[in-house]
Amino acid sequence: MTRRQLWLRIIAHIDPPLLLGMGLLMGISLLTLYSASGQNFERVLAQGSNILIALFCMWIVANLPLHILLRMAVPIYVLGLLLLVGVALFGEISHGARRWLNLGVTTIQPSELMKIGVPLMMAWYFEKYEASLTLKNYIVAALLLVLPVGLIARQPDLGT
Repeated sequence: MTRRQLWLRIIAHIDPPLLLGMGLLMGISLLTLYSASGQNFERVLAQGSNILIALFCMWIVANLPLHILLRMAVPIYVLGLLLLVGVALFGEISHGARRWLNLGVTTIQPSELMKIGVPLMMAWYFEKYEASLTLKNYIVAALLLVLPVGLIARQPDLGT
């Protein structure tokens, strides 16, 4: 495989208008951060590196085959639910809200995981039963949605 073929394979799934829009938003956000931080360029560089890491992760996930994403749906959803229950029982209170879970080496906000887990779970569930959807399926899907929403809504600050 030549370099050109490899490069074409890497960029094959990139949507140029979407990438341009995201690039503009990220550039504006870096300028805003620079202005708001009192011209602290180190902070802008740190945020820029975070953006590059996020873009790389986004590219990897966007290139995963759909069957792999759907296979990860149930474990991510269940892990997210368990972490949300952990927040309700053992979570740290910060600014009046119990949203964070201290895992020793780091603290996490499980509601962020559920922003990925819930849509993946819904996609998995409806894909599994797409040939024979009944009212029961919609009720089960509603329950799958209400469980994490209810656990998140228990937090006094609904900034999530």
